[in-house]
Amino acid sequence: MAPSLRAPARRDAALLGATAHLTMTLIAAAVRHAITLPPAEGAQVIDLFKRMMPDDLSGLA
Repeated sequence: MAPSLRAPARRDAALLGATAHLTMTLIAAAVRHAITLPPAEGAQVIDLFKRMMPDDLSGLA
């Protein structure tokens, strides 16, 4: 893999914090939206959101 494509050994703390904050905000928004819907539809929204999220969140930062 080219050096410019390798993940840095140490994550930039500011970038990691911003990514964590945005991720938590998106999760909260999805949950708030889902609870306004009928139960079956809300469950579908949460299921879709889970499938959209990566399995390993550390790759976001």
